[in-house]
Amino acid sequence: MDLLVEMLEHPDRYAWARVEADDAGFLDDVIARRTDDVIVARQVKFSAHPDQEKDPYCWEDLLKERTSKSGKALPSLLSKWGASFRDSP
Repeated sequence: MDLLVEMLEHPDRYAWARVEADDAGFLDDVIARRTDDVIVARQVKFSAHPDQEKDPYCWEDLLKERTSKSGKALPSLLSKWGASFRDSP
């Protein structure tokens, strides 16, 4: 929300903004292009139970590689975000 509010307050700073930008890979929640051609990507994650001590996001969660139901290795969240950033135009 902070990026969208900033865009409303200072429309001269941004060329456009998109929410749930599916073509942005895993950096799809909020993506914007500033007028100086810098892309701003915000990936939003939240804890389903933030009041529980074992549920908040931490570096371990962001770096953890998971396994699919079929047993295939899946990249970590941070790895997926890095690949989306690297592959972006």
